[in-house]
Amino acid sequence: MGGHDAEMEFASDSFKALVKENGKLKYQLAHLQQTLEELRKPAEFKFEDKPDLAVDTMRVVADLMRSTIGIAFPEFADVDPSITIPAAKVKNAGSYQCNAAMNINNKLKKQGVKSNPREVAQKIADSLPENPVVDKLEVAGPGFINVHVAKSFVQAQTNKLLRKGALAPPIDRKLKVIVDFSSPNIAKEMHVGHLRSTIIGESISRVLEFAGHETHRVNHVGDWGTQFGMLIAHLKDEFPDYKTKAPPIGDLQAFYKASKVLFDQDEEFKKRAYGETVKLQSGDPDVTLAWQLICDVSRREFQDIYNRLDVTIEEKGESFYQSRMQGVVEELTKKGLVIDDPENPGRKIAWTSAREQTNIPLIVVKSDGAYTYDTSDLATLRYRVQEEKADWVVYVVGQSQCSAKAEMQSRLLTLGSCSILPKVWDFESGEFERTLKGHTKAVNNLAFDKEGRMLASCSADTTIKLWNFETYTCVKTLQGHEHNVSGVCFDPSGDLLISASRDKTVRVFEVATGLCVRILEGHTEWVRRVDVSADGAFFVSGSNDHTVRVWDAKSGECRHVLTGHDHVVEDVKIAPQSATPAINTLVLGEETSEPRVAGPFAASGGRDRIICIWDVSTGQELGRLVGHDNWVRALAWHPGGKYLLSASDDKTVRVWDIATKRCVKSFPAHSHFVSAIAMQPKAMSVATGSVDLKVKFWDCS
Repeated sequence: MGGHDAEMEFASDSFKALVKENGKLKYQLAHLQQTLEELRKPAEFKFEDKPDLAVDTMRVVADLMRSTIGIAFPEFADVDPSITIPAAKVKNAGSYQCNAAMNINNKLKKQGVKSNPREVAQKIADSLPENPVVDKLEVAGPGFINVHVAKSFVQAQTNKLLRKGALAPPIDRKLKVIVDFSSPNIAKEMHVGHLRSTIIGESISRVLEFAGHETHRVNHVGDWGTQFGMLIAHLKDEFPDYKTKAPPIGDLQAFYKASKVLFDQDEEFKKRAYGETVKLQSGDPDVTLAWQLICDVSRREFQDIYNRLDVTIEEKGESFYQSRMQGVVEELTKKGLVIDDPENPGRKIAWTSAREQTNIPLIVVKSDGAYTYDTSDLATLRYRVQEEKADWVVYVVGQSQCSAKAEMQSRLLTLGSCSILPKVWDFESGEFERTLKGHTKAVNNLAFDKEGRMLASCSADTTIKLWNFETYTCVKTLQGHEHNVSGVCFDPSGDLLISASRDKTVRVFEVATGLCVRILEGHTEWVRRVDVSADGAFFVSGSNDHTVRVWDAKSGECRHVLTGHDHVVEDVKIAPQSATPAINTLVLGEETSEPRVAGPFAASGGRDRIICIWDVSTGQELGRLVGHDNWVRALAWHPGGKYLLSASDDKTVRVWDIATKRCVKSFPAHSHFVSAIAMQPKAMSVATGSVDLKVKFWDCS
């Protein structure tokens, strides 16, 4: 019995220990559940109007809408509320517009929840908490939310502005900012571009200082290069006693021109100039002194201008970074970012993240082993980020075009580029007419409506802008895409606009209201281009997923997925009705008076270097055009339908006879990748745009 009692006592102690442990676990579970419940709660909206700081109203509204979304849909509390300012002409528009409902609806659909954007938007609107900023939310269109800011809030902020004047906005943290501007060249006059950069750069610097950031103004002057060998050689000829007596150079611009004439006409002088450049780069003290004297003359002239503009700026020219260029090349090489240029033996290049938009590499080392301006710029940026520990570097530079995306209408040619500004040219005279300002990132594609009165531009800033082409003003900004918008076209009626985007969707917008009325999903990668049929019944899209899709314009359903390419589809164009005879000959092998294949038809070109001809009604591939040695970038149908024109990264434009699939003409159009081609049917002219920064016109009559 004694042993049995001992066992019972032991079991009782074990049970008590388990009960105690279970109690601890229950407590921990309750605490964990409470913590999770707190985490699930949406962030409570709090508005603090600090008396000595301005209010960023758009940011406050975004915070409020983020909190409201969290109340309505706790699982999507981190979704971007996507706050924008609605177009001025939209009736009953609020002060701001929230565009998050469509994004949330897409997320719900992926979870198997049946809903529509308007229902989502209404639930968000109904969840608005009490607050002093917004008095009501209204649902509009397919799911937009109009945000009406309370009059009492506006009155309070206006009173504060009148009492205290302009106040700095709140900032999350103080940043060290380097603003690079002005940057004139030594021994040359400061032209209007430098003055513009100086004024804009100084303005940016003052705004940043007002906002509370640590701001450094830097002047990246052009004080290095071959031209200094030329100037130093001329200085030694004109002022041989320069080492003991300061040379009286009154007009440095005239001095530069005189040395340039000698350099161009006198071979012996040119050899000496190159020799002086080598001495300067190797640190020869006498040559360095001559270089400093020349630089000082320019500095005095520049400083007179800076004094008049009330600008104080620190000079750190190209010469400052010469000793750092080898290090940046070695670092890039170790990381595998520097490669041999296949087109220029000995030259080394590096591709940036903007390769998709520009196709222009950085030239890091020239074929003769010398460094370049690109190398200097890389060394400069590396110094600013790694050594000066800058949080933000602002470059104030002139606008330049890296590539051209062209679309012609009537007498006008409009260029989109990796510039943020579409530019308008008269293509008969070649004269520049207008710059259309509004986008904040690269402009990717352009399209006119049928009448040529409205121009659409799409951009990497995720927006589409509609321009009145009689007044050159932006009349509407279309929003809805979540990534780079790369293609756009109007339907024949001009009432709808179709767009393609890196967010993998095709979207249909109503031109009159600017509202997105349909989202088409199916592509699994970036949608590059879109084109619409002449009757508006369907449209086609080409994508990085190697496919072309055919969409029914009325239902929004995908009719066919065209597979044939084994690389990115860069462009897709629907054939005109006039192409039917030629395509029938292609299919049947002989001419026929009665077409057996009715179409409609389309052509697509891609990075696999081929062009596919398609029967859009059946999804069948009818033939291939093969001949380009590099990516096929853009296509254009001849209005007669017999020919198709293609532009390629092999720097050529080719003309294809569709009936025979033969290339009947190939010509070297540009000195770099040909990235755009457009047909002007009335004038029978073709325009091509290239990475070589040129637009050319060709007579194809």
